[in-house]
Amino acid sequence: MGSDTVVSDRSKHRLTAHSVRAIASSGLVHDGGGLFLQTTVAKDIQGRARVRKSWLFRYTAPGGKRRDMGLGPLDAVGLAAARTLADNARTLLGNGIDPIEQKKTAKAQAEVEAARSTTFRQAAESYMKGQASRWKSEKHAKLWAATLEAYAFPKLGPLPVSAIDVGLVLQVLEPIWTEKPE
Repeated sequence: MGSDTVVSDRSKHRLTAHSVRAIASSGLVHDGGGLFLQTTVAKDIQGRARVRKSWLFRYTAPGGKRRDMGLGPLDAVGLAAARTLADNARTLLGNGIDPIEQKKTAKAQAEVEAARSTTFRQAAESYMKGQASRWKSEKHAKLWAATLEAYAFPKLGPLPVSAIDVGLVLQVLEPIWTEKPE
């Protein structure tokens, strides 16, 4: 049962929770419909055998390329959840969508959305943290933080960076330009 050979029989749900737990040799075990339990056995530093199991969905992408998509480790994704993930991937394939490419697109969109929702305060604090080793002195770093806290954060702090324009920056700077030294 631990063969790497893909069985052409498309019947699904060959595995049981008990059989999944019992597998102790390296290889791929087919549950059906492209879902596999991938098992690797390796020795740890003390020479004890460690069995790692994870789910894999093997499919042919639109365009004919064979792809393997990891669905997660067994300790995080149970048999039922793996079957659901495989069903979702098959649905995408049925609509002509490569599940791996769709996942990449969704991740990129989430990253863009996270960047859009980053507040000015979050961005400024991240910048100051990243520049910590480059400040002339600790006093200089504290001065930056205090200046932002006093003048910029009250007006700009809670706003998403994407919402800040020249007009808002001028509203912060104009009152202090002529009154404050550098």
